[in-house]
Amino acid sequence: MKKTNFLIYGVIGGITFGISLVFLNYMKYKTLDLIWLLGGVIWFLSSIFISHLLNSDH
Repeated sequence: MKKTNFLIYGVIGGITFGISLVFLNYMKYKTLDLIWLLGGVIWFLSSIFISHLLNSDH
């Protein structure tokens, strides 16, 4: 796969993961616990790291 595919999947996955968990947490506890957005950011950064490892010229 190309590096851009991993980047696109990372962005979409991270945004979906973060927003859906914040929404589900709001439905259950009626508070906005933004720590779940950190999970989306970690997902995004890990996808960039994995794409860098797979496309490295070592």
